[in-house]
Amino acid sequence: SAKRIREMVLSDYGITVDNLCTFLPQDRVGSFSGFTAQKLLIETEKSLSTSQHLYKTHMELIAAQEELLSGHSNLESVQHKL
Repeated sequence: SAKRIREMVLSDYGITVDNLCTFLPQDRVGSFSGFTAQKLLIETEKSLSTSQHLYKTHMELIAAQEELLSGHSNLESVQHKL
């Protein structure tokens, strides 16, 4: 559940995900206030890691979903990308 995930992140990493501004670089905080939930998630992923592995994986999943929804791909091409 979402509550369990929040508790795990707080206990394991000391991050209160209810208030993302508490752990983000201060130069990014101001721009976050006007974001949609989807944009906020993406920008948070970018801010969390120098390697941006989570962000890149998320973008690959979004692209795969868009391909599936558009009907321009087959199962083999999506499996290859994943």
